[in-house]
Amino acid sequence: MIAQWQPGGAYLNDTIRRMHAAFDFCAAHGIVLRHRFLLWCQGESDGDHHTAPDVYAEQFCRMYETLRRENIEHCFLIGIGEYNGPAADISYDAI
Repeated sequence: MIAQWQPGGAYLNDTIRRMHAAFDFCAAHGIVLRHRFLLWCQGESDGDHHTAPDVYAEQFCRMYETLRRENIEHCFLIGIGEYNGPAADISYDAI
């Protein structure tokens, strides 16, 4: 869930640590990174847990702004589509 990806949390801290390790590796090996992008598959668990769209958007923006401060230039979102299995009460449309 997006709530687990907030600044100071374990998931985002680990992502930042790994990202900087990759940046350092590239620099040490003469690999020039021209761009630094984020690829995000959004919202399935939040849809399953009925996260309100405004809450999801706020928390996503908070996470993304943290990554932007760590030199991520742009985010590409992968939409989750409409499949939600057999549970009729779960909808991903809002997310």
